[in-house]
Amino acid sequence: MKGHSRSTSGYVMKSTSFLLYLLLLLTSLWTTSAVADERKVIPSIAFKQEYSDNLFFSAQSRQSDFISTISPGLELMNNTDRLTAGMKMHLDSSYYQDHQNLDSVDQDISGNLGYAVSSRANVFTSGGYRRDSRVDSQFTQTGLVLSDVPRELYNYQLGGDYALSEVMGVKLAYTYNSEYYDSSQYAAYQSNAISMELNRDLSELLSSTVGRIRLGAMDYNNDGTYGLKNGSQTKNYTGTVGAERRLDERFSYFADIGLRYTESTLDTYRLVPSGIPSSYLVVPYEAQSNGTGITGQTGVTYQGELNSAQLSLAHEVAPASGSNGTVERTTLQCSAGRKLNETSQIALSAGYAMNKSTQDGSTTNTIDQQSYWLQPKLVYDLTQQWAVETSYSYALVHDKEVDTDSYRNLVMLRLVYQYKMFE
Repeated sequence: MKGHSRSTSGYVMKSTSFLLYLLLLLTSLWTTSAVADERKVIPSIAFKQEYSDNLFFSAQSRQSDFISTISPGLELMNNTDRLTAGMKMHLDSSYYQDHQNLDSVDQDISGNLGYAVSSRANVFTSGGYRRDSRVDSQFTQTGLVLSDVPRELYNYQLGGDYALSEVMGVKLAYTYNSEYYDSSQYAAYQSNAISMELNRDLSELLSSTVGRIRLGAMDYNNDGTYGLKNGSQTKNYTGTVGAERRLDERFSYFADIGLRYTESTLDTYRLVPSGIPSSYLVVPYEAQSNGTGITGQTGVTYQGELNSAQLSLAHEVAPASGSNGTVERTTLQCSAGRKLNETSQIALSAGYAMNKSTQDGSTTNTIDQQSYWLQPKLVYDLTQQWAVETSYSYALVHDKEVDTDSYRNLVMLRLVYQYKMFE
């Protein structure tokens, strides 16, 4: 199997070129569009102060610190009856009181375009680039703790949908993701995915219900670590059937359930007899495995005038950032919020994630972890432009491979300024 080293600059250049083209196109649309139903420019700046009692989620050596972050940002939006276009970008300049070697300037840029070709057909594309070095930057999405080594993430998507009839439609999409670390100790990866969805209005049988069938094919490639030939490749094929139903203007729910088939190949090494008594040779070896399982997702959403809530459960095969291989991931997430008055609101989010390597016994760093998190939050609008936000976050990671628990408490205070400009 061929590796994908950091020298695969072709992927990076293509992603970067795509993003630059997207940003230029958005700027052009902003300045030349004749009539816009919705057009916004929102510059912002945020000042955040955090205290963490376990910076690296260590089970043995807990290190605490204060973190100060300044985040200037800009959001653009330009929507017409046929076009939707948007872009967001911000910088995060973080400064640590004691661990000054962790000081960093991270950035996040993303954009999206959608265009209605006709009354039946739509096309869409999106792209993003992010550079970050926080160990918890993906924790509430994946349940995994990352390294403090800076990493670059690229993504883009291209697709479209077409109405086959008044009650049936089809949607196609291609998605690319990649992640690179500034250290050979962590494995970079690239992924390509193709998906197709066939949906049909089932209102004749059940009011306000849309049924759907989804097929997907994903390919994940890991580079390996330390320049060794220890990369991996995983192919994952999925098929699900499901439906989404809206009971009223406030309450809706959805469910998709199906099967997945996974093929994995790992570049590793093994010992073979050399022909000389009591001596062996180390030779490259491709370890192959395959398996089947259940995949799917389900959730409910409530959106009222004062209260909102969301609960979702998902099970899938996904890449493990920084590690060589993929994981079978189960996530349960919930959030709830209540608007207290015109200027303040409270929110609570919680989650659980279970990550287990799909190549058990073959990878150099087998993953078998359970993660939990809880975060209450309070937001208060001081004026139309200024807002203050405070939160407390508790996180726990149970590593079943080494039977250890690591937990972290994080307290945050954030001051945000936004100036909304409309045309």
